[in-house]
Amino acid sequence: MLNKYDYYYGAFLSKLVSMQIVPALIEESKERRVYQLETGSNRMKVYSKYATSSTNTWNFRFSDEERERLLQWSDEERHQLFVLICSKKDLLGGEIAILTFDQLLACMDVREKYKEASCRVAIRKKKHSPFLYAYGTSRSLDDALPLTRNFADLLMHTSIPEPV
Repeated sequence: MLNKYDYYYGAFLSKLVSMQIVPALIEESKERRVYQLETGSNRMKVYSKYATSSTNTWNFRFSDEERERLLQWSDEERHQLFVLICSKKDLLGGEIAILTFDQLLACMDVREKYKEASCRVAIRKKKHSPFLYAYGTSRSLDDALPLTRNFADLLMHTSIPEPV
């Protein structure tokens, strides 16, 4: 039986396959999927989540378990990417936002300072902008990080963003 979330994760997988990248599923749940990707000589772990919205802002909440897990990820040497699948309720006009680990921390600091707060990253799509904007628990919308909408470059390692 197919579930609603299968369609959202399937959108990301479809983009990967069209770029001739074959992911290996490491972990599967309703809330997230973790994939291992190999592109050229680079190997990376991709942590994906989805959110739906009827507006151009998507909110991604991270549980205490996910927060603890992200703290463990910061020690790994492999390149970490976070794929946030932004779906519209009518399935038209969605986006895929990709953040590095440093960008994610800049928006949602999972360390002690925000331990009591609900960890959240929001993605905003602005009309006529070539970027998506990321903000959250530890970063305001006024100070949002611009993210490229051309995520193929990120996955193929031609223009990895600098750490924040």
